[in-house]
Parts: sequence; structure tokens; C-alpha cells
Amino acid sequence: MARTNYVRVGVVAGFVAAAVAGCGVEQSNNSDVNQTNGAASSNPVVLTMWDLTSGKSADQAIISQFERLHPNIRIQLDTFAVDAIKQQEKVAASSHSLPDIFFDWGGTLASYYESNGLALNLNSYAQKYGWYQRFSPAAIKFASYNGKLYMVPVTLNGLELYYRKDIFEKYGLKPPTTFSELEHVCNVLVQHSVSPFGLGGINHWYTMRYFEAILYHEVGAQGMSQLMNLQGNWDSPRVIQAYALFRQWVKKNYFIPGFMSINEDQDINQFMTGKVAMLLTGPWLDEQLMSDGFSLNKAGVFPFPEDQRPNELIGFAQGFYIASNSKHPKEAAEFLNFYTSKATLQHNSKILAGPYANQSVPPTTPNAAKILADMKKDGSYLIGDQALPQPLVESLWQAEDSVALGRLSPEQAAQFMQESVSSYKSQNQ
Repeated sequence: MARTNYVRVGVVAGFVAAAVAGCGVEQSNNSDVNQTNGAASSNPVVLTMWDLTSGKSADQAIISQFERLHPNIRIQLDTFAVDAIKQQEKVAASSHSLPDIFFDWGGTLASYYESNGLALNLNSYAQKYGWYQRFSPAAIKFASYNGKLYMVPVTLNGLELYYRKDIFEKYGLKPPTTFSELEHVCNVLVQHSVSPFGLGGINHWYTMRYFEAILYHEVGAQGMSQLMNLQGNWDSPRVIQAYALFRQWVKKNYFIPGFMSINEDQDINQFMTGKVAMLLTGPWLDEQLMSDGFSLNKAGVFPFPEDQRPNELIGFAQGFYIASNSKHPKEAAEFLNFYTSKATLQHNSKILAGPYANQSVPPTTPNAAKILADMKKDGSYLIGDQALPQPLVESLWQAEDSVALGRLSPEQAAQFMQESVSSYKSQNQ
């Protein structure tokens, strides 16, 4: 589940130059950032940091700003593509050579580092810097493991259905509030040769979003929690019904034709050209649509109507961890406190994509603001590829894809998942 930073042309150099020139983040009223101006040390503390390549420009700017305020600390940044950083971190973890600061997702994508003592418990720093008050409750939940905070969250994301307002208006449709209303909307769109949903099926996690929303509709919050924690039965009637509904949607042409061979970028293009009316995606889409010249006046959002109360959103956070064997955890925590402060985020908002986990820096685009407001009102549950143990994620994707393609019946898919769970549990007792 990748973080994407959309950089507007010409702003990176300007913001870096502004930081060096001394404006913005070093104002004395920045109460949540420690400032230690002074002469550079001849033996500065050197921190190593790994992040995604997409975050490189923002990282470089923020590091420059921090080092100017903290001349006794230097940060060496390395960036990687999504798959590469996962592999690099696994290799480094095996030799206990993780960098001082490293990017990762939450849930089971990072639980290996947390459960094996490779990531630092940040509770004491959270108390020191007031992170429990700074970050939203959802971000704290997603950044924690067994009741302890391990991630310093930077962004917080929830998934809702983006829809083309002009297409809905053309066919007399309104954002649905129930599952049956959603299916009615889909039927009307199909009758007018508009694909209701875009789905970039090459990316398995995109298929997962739709199935997961349908599954939650069938099993509810408690049932979803039990399934993801391997305490429920994946071959139960409700799960089978979820697979059956998903297959029915495929057969009713609710998804764009050929969706299993389409990637997310192609999917978004189909949305912008009006070939599909809805996308189940996150608030980062606002920035991408604007960067592609698409007017946000044409796009709105509404929660996937699950017929559950509360109508929780699929969600996740992304951020940074500190290696437990770092020789400089104090300085690493000080940098991450600076990185996620209100002043830093506001100053770098045009190069660091949001929405942010920091509650005092609300989204500036309308759809992102609504999604976070809905998360705050109705709550959220962790996305499936971070909630399930990682060895089972491939099984989840395989079952969903096989149902979509008609290679497995709903009953067979449910049985396959249950057998995968039983096998995993027997090997990890």
C-alpha cells in the first residue's frame, strides 16, 4: 500500500530555498518543536534514514530545515521504491542493521519488527512530545501494536467511493446511503453504458478493497475483526455470501470490462474521461486529479454503504519507525517530532502529500476533508493486507481474483481461505 507524494512543478526548489533562507519553520512561536540553534559541532550525531523514493523531495527539504536548527545532528537519507524498501528492510532486520529511522506501513506489514524487538517502543517519547494529543485517535490506533506506539504516523488515509457528480446528475442519481441503493445506482449506470466502478485488477490490493467492503457489509465489525484475527471461520455462510455478491457484481458488469488487466493509473484515467462513475480509493486522489488538470468540482465522495452502524471506513496510516538498536534514539525522536509538527507540515504542504495524522493540520481539499471527518465520526478498521498475517495476504488475493475470474466458486474460495488459515495456525502455534 504505497504512499504517493504528488509534487507540483516548480515548488520543490522554492521551498528548499525558503528553508535555507530562514523563513517558515524556525519561527519562535513553533511550540511543539525543540530548537537548538548554535554553531555546528565538529562531531555531529549522524542519523541514517530510509524512505520511499516518492518522499525524497519532501524529506530533503525537511532534513535541511531541521539540520539548520540542529547543527549537532546530520541525517543521511536513502530512498527506495516500494518493493525495494520492503526487501532492504527484511535484509537489514536479519542482520540487525536497520537504519535509525525507517519508513513502513502499519499492521502486519510492520509487526515483524515490533514483535521481534527490532522497532523501538515510542510510548515515552509520545508522552514527552504530546503525540497522543497531536495525532488523531485513528492514527494512534493504526500506529500501535499490542497497546504500544511504534510508528510516528505522518499520513492517515480512509477509503470512500469517489464519484463523478456530473454523471450522477445526468442520470438523476444521488449518493446512496444503503447497500441496495448502491446496487440501484450501479444498475442505472449499466443501463446507460457507463461502468459503475473502476478497478485496477493488476494491483491485487485494489480488488481487495471492493471485496473487503462487501465482506464488512455481510459480517459487520465484530465478524471482520474475528476473521482478520483468525478467530472466525472463513468458510461460514456470511463469507460465502460475500464472495457470491462479489461474483454477481462482476457478472452484472458493475466493474469496467477487462479490469483484471488494468492498473490503477489507467483506472483513474477512465474516471477522468467518464468511462467509469466511481472509484473506491483514498484522499490522495484529490491531489492526483488536480495535478492532471481535473476539476474537483466534478468529483465527490461518500462512504461505501455497508448497512452497518457505525459505517466504518477502511483505513491505514503510514509513517516512520526508530530501530531499537539505534545509538541515537533521542535525536531520532526529536527529528520525527519536528517532521510531524504543525509548523513543518504547513510549511511543506505543497511537497509532502497528506492528509496528515496531525489533527491540527486539516486537509485543504474538500474530498480529503470529508473522508477524515467521516473517519472521525464513524470510525475505521484496518485494511486487509495490513490486518491479516502477511503469509495469508497472498491467499486472500488469490481467492478474490479467482472468484472474479470465475475460476473458483464462492464456496471453493471460502474453503480455500479457511484451509490457508488452518495451515498457517498449525505452523505458528
